[in-house]
Amino acid sequence: MFLCSHAYSLCLPLVVPGRPRALRLVHPTDHSLEVAWEPGPSGAYALEVCTIQAVRSDEDLSTVSERALYNQNLNVPPFSHSLVALTPFTHYHVRVSCRSREGNSPWTHWVAMETLEGVPTAAPENITAFQNGTCTVVQWAEPGGAINGILRGYKLVCQRGDSPEVVVDVGLTNERILEWNSSVRNLTIRVAAYTGAGDGPWSNAVMVSPLGFDEFSLQAQQVEKAAPAFSWHWWYVVIAVVVAAAAAIFIIIFLTRMRRKETRYGEAFEPSVEQGELVVHYRVRKSYSRRTTEATCECPQGMGPSSSHPGLL
Repeated sequence: MFLCSHAYSLCLPLVVPGRPRALRLVHPTDHSLEVAWEPGPSGAYALEVCTIQAVRSDEDLSTVSERALYNQNLNVPPFSHSLVALTPFTHYHVRVSCRSREGNSPWTHWVAMETLEGVPTAAPENITAFQNGTCTVVQWAEPGGAINGILRGYKLVCQRGDSPEVVVDVGLTNERILEWNSSVRNLTIRVAAYTGAGDGPWSNAVMVSPLGFDEFSLQAQQVEKAAPAFSWHWWYVVIAVVVAAAAAIFIIIFLTRMRRKETRYGEAFEPSVEQGELVVHYRVRKSYSRRTTEATCECPQGMGPSSSHPGLL
C-alpha cells in the first residue's frame, strides 16, 4: 500500500506498526494486573494509541462477549497499564495492539496471567455457641460468599465483658470446644475465615447461652437418632427362630405321646435275634387271671373212664 500526495505527485509506501513485543506481567495483586510491553516498528509516524484486552481463561476466546472482555484504549507512551477490578485468584489471558496514523499493528499472542489470592468476602454463617459447665461449644458453617483463594482455616475471637479479646486459630474445622477453669458469663464469640491473603470479615458477636433443659433434650434426641435402628431383616430371623422352636416342641410332644401309648400295658418291645430268628420280648406290667369254665360231659352207661384208656377223660 502507498500513501500519495497529489500536490507534489509523490507516493510513499504505507507502513503499519509492527506487532508489540515482550508483553509481560510486572506486578500482580488480588484485584489487578500491572503489565508492560515493548512497541514494534512504527514506520514514519509515531504510535499514538495502544489497545489492551483481557479475558478470563475459562472463557472461549473465539466467542467471548464484549461484556466479558476487558478492553481499554491507552495513550502511549508509557507502554504499560494496570488492569483493575479483576477477580482474585483467577487466570486471565491478555493481549495488546498499537495504532499509528498509518493503521493498526497485529495483536500479540494471548499471554496467561493470574491475580493473587484475596480474602473471603463474607463471614461464616449459622454460628451457635452454648455453655456446658466449664466448656463452651461453638459451631458454624462456611461463608456464603466467595473465598477468593484457598481456605486455610477459621479464627475465633472470645471476649468476656470488658476484658481483652482472645483470638484462637482453630484451623479447618466447623466446631470448637473451649475449656475454662470455671463457668463464665457474658461471653461473646465472633468467627472469621482466612486464606493466604489474610482474614475475611468477622461475624457479628454471638452471646454464649447456657445449655438448658431444651438443649439437653435436643441433644438426647440427636444421639438416639444417630444410634443404629433395629433393622427390618432381623424380624425374619426372629420369626424363623420362633417357628423352629414351635416345631421342636410339637415333635417332642408327639414322640412323648407315642411313647406313652406303646408303654400303656407294659414295657416297649425289645427285639433281639436268637438262634437266627427275630424274637420280641415283652414284659407285662400287670398280670391278669382268666376263669375257665370246666366242661361236663354226659357219657352213656358203660362208657366211663377206665384204666385202659388213660388219655381220655
